Parts: sequence; C-alpha cells; structure tokens
Amino acid sequence: MPKRAATVLRKLLLIYRQFRACPTMLSLFSWILLGGSAYLFFSSMSIFFADPAFRGFKGGDTKRDHGEHPLSFLNRFIALLRVYVKVLRQMLQVFLFKAYHVAYAVAFMLLSAEGKSKPKKVAPLMDGAAEPQKVESKTMIFFRHGESQWNYCFNRGFFNLSFPFRLLSSLYYEFILGFHLDSVFVDAPLSELGIRQSCEVRDFLTKGGTPASPATGVDGWTPLALDETIVPILKGTGGPPSVLVASNLRRALSTTLISFGERLSRSNEKILIHSALQEHTRNIDGISLAFPGDAPPTSLLESSLEALGVRNLYLTRLDASLNHGNKPIRSRVTKRLQSFAEWVFAYRPSVNGEEGISGTSGGPEVVIVGGHSGWFRHFFRAYMPGDVDHVAKRKKIVNGGMVRFTLQKRIIGEGVDYHIDPASVAVIYGGFAK
Repeated sequence: MPKRAATVLRKLLLIYRQFRACPTMLSLFSWILLGGSAYLFFSSMSIFFADPAFRGFKGGDTKRDHGEHPLSFLNRFIALLRVYVKVLRQMLQVFLFKAYHVAYAVAFMLLSAEGKSKPKKVAPLMDGAAEPQKVESKTMIFFRHGESQWNYCFNRGFFNLSFPFRLLSSLYYEFILGFHLDSVFVDAPLSELGIRQSCEVRDFLTKGGTPASPATGVDGWTPLALDETIVPILKGTGGPPSVLVASNLRRALSTTLISFGERLSRSNEKILIHSALQEHTRNIDGISLAFPGDAPPTSLLESSLEALGVRNLYLTRLDASLNHGNKPIRSRVTKRLQSFAEWVFAYRPSVNGEEGISGTSGGPEVVIVGGHSGWFRHFFRAYMPGDVDHVAKRKKIVNGGMVRFTLQKRIIGEGVDYHIDPASVAVIYGGFAK
C-alpha cells in the first residue's frame, strides 16, 4: 500500500506539472494533492506503527509476514513524507504571498485617499511673460493596456443581464487559482479580449502601420499610421533611439511584451518596469503582485498561450531595477507624475547601450510608455495649460490605444517645470474613447 501510494503520488505530481497552464485542472490537482497526500501520510503512519512485524522487530534478519524488511517500508514512508512536505511547503508559500498582497490591497482600498479627490495641478513656473532659459523636448508615446479581467468583470456595465455571469465566473476563476501565483482581481491580468487587442497592436506594427481598427478619437483625430517615421520608431528599426517602459502591473507589462514582441526578438533590449507608472486607483486591481526589484508572475491564461511566448518574455525581457514596489498608502499621484517626468529627461541607458534602449548609446529621444488610462489622463491634466480644454484631459485612451505628444522640460532661473504642447497630441492607434 505505501509503495503504491508513493508511486501514485509521484504520477500525480507529474500530471500537476503538465496541467500547470490549465487553471481548472491545476486547482483540481492541487486540492487532490493536498488532501490525498495528507490522507496517505496519516494512514501510512498508522499502519507503520501498528505493524506487528515492526513492533516485534529485534534483529536484522526479522521479516514481515509477506517477506519485506520493515526498514524498506520505513524508507518508502520517509520518501512519501518528503513529497507531502514539499507540496505543502509550495502551497504555503503561495498562500502567504497572496495573503500579503490581498491584505495590502484591502488596506490600501480602505485607508488611502487616492481617487477620493482630484489631484492638484502641478503649478507651472512659466507665467507667460518670462522666457525659459533652456527647453528640452522628448517625444512621448502613451500606450494603454488591453482589457483586463477587472475591466471584463466591472467595466462592461452593471445593469445588464451579463453582469451576474461575469461576476460569478470571475469569483469562480479566483477560487480555482487558490494555489497558484495568480489572481483575477489583485493585479488583474489581461482578459481574452485584452490578449486579442494586444495581438492586434502587434499586427499593426508588424504589417508596417495598417491599423486593425480605425481611430476612435472623439474630435476627429487622424491616425498616424501613414506617418512613415512613427512605425519604424515603434518597431525599433529606424528613426531616433527609443526606450520601452511600463507600469509594474501585469496588464500593462503583458500588453507591452506581446505588442512589441517582434521588436524584442530582434534586439537585446528589455522593458523597464517603472513603479511611478502604477495606476491611480484605490481598487485592488491597482496593487502589483511584485516585490521591489522583482517582476510580477505571469498569469495562467497568458502562460497557456505558448505561441505568444509571454512566460519566456517575462523571464528574459523585463528589467525590474526601477520597480520600487507598490505605492504607499499615503502616496499621491502628483508625486508619481513628477517623478516620472523627471526620470524621462534624466534617464541614460547602460554603458553597453543594450539594456532598455534601441538605437545609439545616447539618451533616448522617444519614450514609449505602457500604462493606464487614469494615470495618463492625470498626466495630461497636470502638464497641459490649465486654460486649454483638450480631449486628453477628459477622455480615456481606449484599450490598446496609442497617443503621441511632445513633453518639454523648461528651465527658468533655478526652477524647472514640465509642459505638454496641446497641438502635439496625435493618435497613432485607437485613440480616445467616445
């Protein structure tokens, strides 16, 4: 019995590894391994100590009734115990990891003031009369993530027949992810639609700028797909040097990795994870499943799509040196906006010019930012002139949308401020929501 049980348990472990990419099967085998191994362990222990041959064992030649030495039974029992402890330890590590992040997400939602009031506009130094002593400019490309599991559950409307189904299916999905480093709600990953949107952007770039869908800008924007200078910059095949940077939340990282996968496959560059880009929200989907200096785990859904190679991209194409962890409970988005604007003009690539930047070894002229609609909108509000009514201040960039603009660093005296030229804002792909 113990020998057969150990063999069965080892086979279950092999099946467990094979079905890692399937959430339902993974959860099923996790529960089987936990409960089944516990049952086998305690039943084997009771048999072991109740065995007459063991109790009567007094010498090396003593055999059990069926001719087996008690010590060989003990060895198998110890092997079974090791397997059980290993499985239990892995599950405990996952539980503690998720419990910590869930607890922090709930604490942030209850205690943080983020989202309760409008962030104050960053006061410009220029008053219209003084001329800046020096002006530096960067081309910025804001790229919003595809639809997330949170968006799927809550952003498709509450007052329709599909909402109860979406909510229940999301809760069920969260339950079956119980023993895996994944979550539907905390650091919500891409939904199936979000993955398709990311693939559409990838096709848009790969095919040289033919949009998969027309721009949806409410003010009649004209997409820049026909601009011969934009697509080579995005692809990293021409134009001024550019850098890829993304939020520490999985939906932004996955969208950027999938969309720019062809570019990453041709270069040695990595996407920089910048924690200042973390979304402006108190919802638990805005808390990252990553500790400082680390990248978050890949979602099971994305890992199962081997053709996209998302899991390998997470392991090889992310630089987490700028990930300082989750935003503090008392954080303010204004400080994160300012911190990122300062970084844009201060950043220089590594000495070898290979990590995080394409093109020459100088500072990048173009910064491609994978991030979130709320954060982007606050950035436009903070650095556009206050008397300008612009769609970028009022509307979200659509899922998978790209918008280009010019960010200026203006120096006057000992002061520095940042300014967005409203006339420079143009849609590359997708545009703003209606």
